[in-house]
Amino acid sequence: MEIFIAALFFLFIGVIVIAIRGKIAERRLQKCIDNGKVLYNGKSIELSESLSEYEKQRLEIERLLYLKSSRLMTGVFKLYNKNSQY
Repeated sequence: MEIFIAALFFLFIGVIVIAIRGKIAERRLQKCIDNGKVLYNGKSIELSESLSEYEKQRLEIERLLYLKSSRLMTGVFKLYNKNSQY
């Protein structure tokens, strides 16, 4: 019984960590979309060619974290096009 409760606790903590990290990645990507560093057309996320290698690596990590989180928690995360009202 204790093992089951411990497993549920760690599962709950894991989901919370994924949700928080996904929200952080979503905010960072949305800022980059609004600044023009990331191109977003509603379906795909592409990095701009004018970025340095460091920025490309950092944004690629954010993109992967966002995609994994949004697939796990469908409907929680949403990116908007550049200069959107949302």
